[in-house]
Amino acid sequence: MRNSTKGYYTLEAALFLPLILLTVLSLGYFTRVEGVWENCVHCAADESCRAQAMAWDGISGRTAAVRIIRRVRAEQDAPDSFTLRQYRYDSSRGDLDHLTSYEIAARVQMTLPAGFSRDFSFSCPVLYRNFVGRTMSGNPLGTAGLENSVPQNPAHIFPAYGEKYHRGDCTYVKATVRAVNLNGSVTRTHPACRLCHSGDIPAGSVVFCFDSPDTAYHRGSCSSIQRHVTVIDHSEAEEKGYTPCDRCGGGLPRTIERSSP
Repeated sequence: MRNSTKGYYTLEAALFLPLILLTVLSLGYFTRVEGVWENCVHCAADESCRAQAMAWDGISGRTAAVRIIRRVRAEQDAPDSFTLRQYRYDSSRGDLDHLTSYEIAARVQMTLPAGFSRDFSFSCPVLYRNFVGRTMSGNPLGTAGLENSVPQNPAHIFPAYGEKYHRGDCTYVKATVRAVNLNGSVTRTHPACRLCHSGDIPAGSVVFCFDSPDTAYHRGSCSSIQRHVTVIDHSEAEEKGYTPCDRCGGGLPRTIERSSP
């Protein structure tokens, strides 16, 4: 029985050990083939990006094909054969123009164990659009266009959180934010922000306040402290429901008569 078991293990090792060795060697060969192919694709992509950026003068981008072939063949893990086919520069497809397209093809010859050899061939199409700049066309905006685009009577509002419209020199617009520790003096002079619910913040935490009195204290993530101010016309501000600031009056010119309610 012992002799039979020992012989069985010997036979098993004699059968499977060569297969295991062959598998390990094959993985090594395939890894090298994959590395060579990835290197070819990288060289083509890198040189294409360079040619794409240099194509604005109509000359520099045309040498991409030559540069790709030279670079691949100069690499340490160069394929046994590398070609670049169907190269087309500054072509068009449908609505797209200034295109460059080509196909790279590589071949790697591997000598396998037991005297076997095999050729591994790969190909990949490449397509990109050259950067050629943009030509500005059309007439300038002109005085009339500027008058229509700029508010005649500017009003400053806070779209994220605000009910008043202000002048540009209003302290609310120009106020600065400072970080303070939340304590009794802060809560006595500054109410909690209704937008970020800063009233839930425990005492001793860092909050943010404006220098102006009677303004709320905020969390650091509150959009109010970002001071996002938008300038619109007075009439548009009133249409949106904003009312004049109690401090600066909103900056409505005196020459404009406001309609009575």
